[in-house]
Parts: sequence; C-alpha cells; structure tokens
Amino acid sequence: MSQWQGYGAMVTITGEHLVIDRSGVLSVTIGRRQVIALPDVVSYHVKQPSLLSNGWVQLCVGGPRPVLGRGVAPSDPHTVMFKRGQRQQMATLVAYLQQVVAYNQQWQRPFAAGASSPASPVAPISVPPRRAEVPVSAAPQEEPVAKAYVSPPPAVAQKVSVQVSTGPSFVGFDVETANGARGSICAIGLSVVTAGRVTATHSWLCRPPAGLDRFEPGNSRIHGLTARDVAGQPTFRQRLADMLDIVGDLPLIAHNAAFDIGALREASAAEALSWSPLTYGCTLIWSRSELPELPNHKLPTVAAALGVPLLQHHDASADATAAAEIALGLMRRRAPRPSTPLPQLPESFSAAPPSKRPPVPRPPTAPAPRRGCRQAPPRHHRHQAPTPTPNTRCSGTPWSSPGR
Repeated sequence: MSQWQGYGAMVTITGEHLVIDRSGVLSVTIGRRQVIALPDVVSYHVKQPSLLSNGWVQLCVGGPRPVLGRGVAPSDPHTVMFKRGQRQQMATLVAYLQQVVAYNQQWQRPFAAGASSPASPVAPISVPPRRAEVPVSAAPQEEPVAKAYVSPPPAVAQKVSVQVSTGPSFVGFDVETANGARGSICAIGLSVVTAGRVTATHSWLCRPPAGLDRFEPGNSRIHGLTARDVAGQPTFRQRLADMLDIVGDLPLIAHNAAFDIGALREASAAEALSWSPLTYGCTLIWSRSELPELPNHKLPTVAAALGVPLLQHHDASADATAAAEIALGLMRRRAPRPSTPLPQLPESFSAAPPSKRPPVPRPPTAPAPRRGCRQAPPRHHRHQAPTPTPNTRCSGTPWSSPGR
C-alpha cells in the first residue's frame, strides 16, 4: 500500500483501488472518500502548482476527458490538489499513474464469467455505499463479468487475453513566451499520445532564460502570465530536462511548429545548451492541405472544424492537447475506412529539424541561350500560377503568428 499527501486529500493505492480521502471543506463539498478501480484509470492530466496557485492531478476514469480549469478542478471528485511545497509527492504519484495507464493499455482487465480472480495482497477497504463510486464488493449476479486488477506475474497473465491498441504515438507540444523574443519561454505544455489515445498531459511554468525574462504587457494579455507567476518556478534549463525525459524518442506535434521548435532552439542557445535535433510535425501545415475550405487555419478554427474542444486558448497544456487531438482527427480523415487503425505519421506530416531541413525546391530555369541569340523575357501562361513566395506564416518569426 502506497500513500501520497495532497492539499486536503490523502491518496492511497491498494492492490485493486485508488482511494482519495479528503478532509476539511472538501470533505463536505465533494465527500470524504472516493474509491476508483485501478483498471478504470485510462489517463490523467497534470497542472503544476505555481507561486500563487495550487496544482492538481486530474484522473480520467472510464474514458478520456478534457483538462479542467482552475475554477472547476478543486470541486472535481477525481482531481487531487497539491500545494507548491508538495511537488515531490505530486511527482511520485504521477510516476505511479504513468505505470498504471501503460499497464491498462496492454492488458485486458475483465475476467471471463466463472473465472477466479487473483487474491489481492491487501484486504479490501470498507467504504460506505453512499460515497463509493466503484463497488468494492463482489459484482452483482446479473453482471456477466467481474472486474479485477491483475498484477503482471506470468502465472496470472495466462488467464488474461492481451489486447494491444494500434495507432500513432507522439507528444503534443506548445510553449508560451514572456515577450517578443521566441526564446523567452515561460510555460510548456505536453500531451502524450500512446497508440492513438491521449494518455497524459503536463503543464509547467518556468523562468525564462536570463536576459529574456522581461514580461511584456501584450504577451501577458494573451496568456495571462506575469513575472509573479513564474518567480518561484524552476528555470527553463530544468524544465527542458523534464520535458525531454517524457518525450524520449517520440516526435513532437505542434500547431505552427516552426514557432515552438524555434522557441526551444533559441531558449537553449540562451542557456548555452547544445541543440539536439528533434523530429516534429506541424498541424498548421497539414490542416492547410487537408482543410483548404476553412477561412483561416488558426488553432481555434481548426479545432472547431474537427470537433476538438479547446477550453482555454493560449494555456500551454490546453493548446498542446488540442494540437494532439487535431493531429489524430486529421489522421482519421486520411484513413480509408473508420474501422482501420490510425496510420503512423505520414512523411508529408513529419518535418526535419531546421538544421537538417532539405532546401526549398526552386522552379526550373530556362536553358541558357545559345551564343549569338537573344533571349526573350520569361512569360507566364495566363492559367499558370506565379511562383509562390515563402510562407512567412509558418516561419515563426513574429510572436503573434497568424497560425497560433
């Protein structure tokens, strides 16, 4: 049995359940105890605490759900709040949940009718029926199956059929900046997609690199962050290490990735960090190709066209989750049939890092005139489109890029 202390709540993990015991005002408004079966935890969202506000871990029980806002999260029964001084407790709980979600995706939990469930190493917890969200006692007779959380020993695994999901795996990504310099990163959001499903989100505040840490009013009006919000947060250098630990070898997906990847590169240069090439893709470029009928291809417009919820635009984790869901939606549109598995990232969707990006193809030039002959000036056919100019909206040069 493991326990983690949150803000007004104690989280206990037994062999089969996650139990949240609350105290104080939260025990009156939400209830003293919530019991959640571990096999029902399909994903989670993380909001790191800041200097002036608490963070939280939001559980997705029974199915995925969008990230909650600050006004809703404290009253959610499946969300545990954490203060700034409880980051270590929060980190260890998140690490355990990551293992639970990964295990649940690989093993089918229900047993066949009549099969014996493995004995739990810890006695079941007695919970008042009025407060219990998941029954702890044996399942009623009218239900054909009974759920039990299976630990991974081979002897038990023989009784369980394996159900492995297929689909793309990547990490949705977004940053917010303090001023017009792209390297002035003050917030990082990640949305981890495993086998075609969002399994975790991470939201971090950080102090921008020295010399780029001035907050401009225009940027603060966009994302609502100020210097006070990041005063007690880790530096960008520390957050980058946390981010790379989660990303690993997975590709990054962002909306207007040229801006976000460029921000990483410039912030790394400001911290004197060597730049390692990253594989990434851009949903802005892809949506222009797949949804040409849209009036524009900004993140809210594309999200609305695909039915992707965007609860708080310019919140790093919300934008990262929206970019991930947009990528999945566009991949489904490319699938020949709805029942077919999601394809892996197509070549047209992947983009090489700026240092290894292939040169822009140029239009063919006319052959050199023979000596003694005059060359006529080039003429375009009336149906021939002129040579396109480089797409400045995807270059990520300005802070307020039209694609964001």
